[in-house]
Amino acid sequence: MSQEGAHLWEPPAGTTAITRTRWRFLLPSELVLWSAQKRRENGDRAVELYVVIVTLLLAVLWWEVGRDLQGQMLAGLAGYRLAEIFAVGTGLIAGSKAASVAHRLHTIGLYGLQMVLIFAIFGEVFVSDSGNWAGSMPHDQVGWLYLSLTNLLVRGNQYVPNSHLAEGLIVLTLGSGVFLLSVFVAFAVSRLPGRS
Repeated sequence: MSQEGAHLWEPPAGTTAITRTRWRFLLPSELVLWSAQKRRENGDRAVELYVVIVTLLLAVLWWEVGRDLQGQMLAGLAGYRLAEIFAVGTGLIAGSKAASVAHRLHTIGLYGLQMVLIFAIFGEVFVSDSGNWAGSMPHDQVGWLYLSLTNLLVRGNQYVPNSHLAEGLIVLTLGSGVFLLSVFVAFAVSRLPGRS
């Protein structure tokens, strides 16, 4: 079927079996890519712009998020973005041609920055009570950013979790750091001569 007549549930020709599902359109980046391709525009460029805009929105959320219900809802949106990053990264690791949104090094770097911001938001919203930490804990946005960055880089820091929720945040952040590292490795391998 030609691209002009393709329906929303039919992926562009040449995509792998992994992406041949309606569920991929739950990801906003895929909708941006599909829309740009439909208008015969550069889809990668449109998705890169989307990634930059989302990064800026996450930075605003990180700075302004509170511990109230609104903060929890915004953290839920950040969690949705984290799921999208995992979906796109998994596509790149699996060698999917449809994971074009992660085919540039600076885009993957922005995904890393988004993960740092997302985990800083999670920390501020869900584990900012002193009972979650033994001894010292982050007290402001910059402290949560530091905790998120050092754990994402698998470096660690002086903050010791004292609850299952805080431990879960640390483990999820560490696991995301390892995942992001594997996305970087998959990116490098995909660029080797002889790989298409």
